[in-house]
Amino acid sequence: GDIILSLPTISALRKGYPEAHISLLVQPYAQDILYNNLDLDEIILDEGQNILKLASKIRKKGFDMAIVLYPSWRNGWLCWLSKIPLRIGTGYKPVGLLFNQRVYIHRRQCHEKDWCLKIVEKACQKTEVRSQESGDRIQKSEFRSQKSEFRIQNSEVRSQESGKKGEGTEAQRHKGTEEDRRQETGDRSQKVEEKEIRLLPKEEDRLWAKQMLKNLSGSPIIGIHPGCRGSALNWPESHYARLIELLKDKNVVITGSKEEEALINRILIRAKANPLNFCGKTNLSQLIALFSLYNLFIGPSTGP
Repeated sequence: GDIILSLPTISALRKGYPEAHISLLVQPYAQDILYNNLDLDEIILDEGQNILKLASKIRKKGFDMAIVLYPSWRNGWLCWLSKIPLRIGTGYKPVGLLFNQRVYIHRRQCHEKDWCLKIVEKACQKTEVRSQESGDRIQKSEFRSQKSEFRIQNSEVRSQESGKKGEGTEAQRHKGTEEDRRQETGDRSQKVEEKEIRLLPKEEDRLWAKQMLKNLSGSPIIGIHPGCRGSALNWPESHYARLIELLKDKNVVITGSKEEEALINRILIRAKANPLNFCGKTNLSQLIALFSLYNLFIGPSTGP
């Protein structure tokens, strides 16, 4: 859910820095969400390895800016240990001590997606920071000179699973002066308004989903995903059971993780219904493919 709601920030960064090398630090379970995301150059996996080893890997890439949307201590220390000159994140968490550009806005004041965009607005403004290594004051637009690579890292959520993603393309090089670039892309200090969220399943998973649902006909397809990790508001089991009971003559598809099988079984027993049940039978890309075929989705107030 956190990564899905942060996707507009990647588009906003690409719009603000069309020639930048943009990388995203994620845990392996979430990488399918980023499949075919044309605004990204590279995905870096945090597989829970030693923080010093991961920081060394990141430092070698020469990032100029880190935008931390998931303000964990691990993400904060990774950015600091990687010696990234400009580190942007919330100022309302203790980990904010590791950032040198802080945004003071509470999550409860706006939608999560808009909160993420507020953080990115800070990155799209012209700011000055003190270099961690030399102590010299430098402007963001002057990092590593105008002829060097300009790379951006976005720290994101952690995972408990493993996976692998190929390395991204080489960074493009900035050309001309800052004034020239402003003429080409517009003033980056303007309010960020990129809000569209696009999730693309892999082609083989899209075909799989169509095959799985091919026998459903005669009414809209309704997807119900009762589970979440407990960090968001959700219905009690009895409400989901009653809803599924009321929809027993409709095309209902149930999804959930393997850890949620007991929850789903309790709900279905209570509902006395037998909908199409994919609980524990999908990977993330297959889940996205199924969702793309629904006419209606019902779930907790978060991304499953």
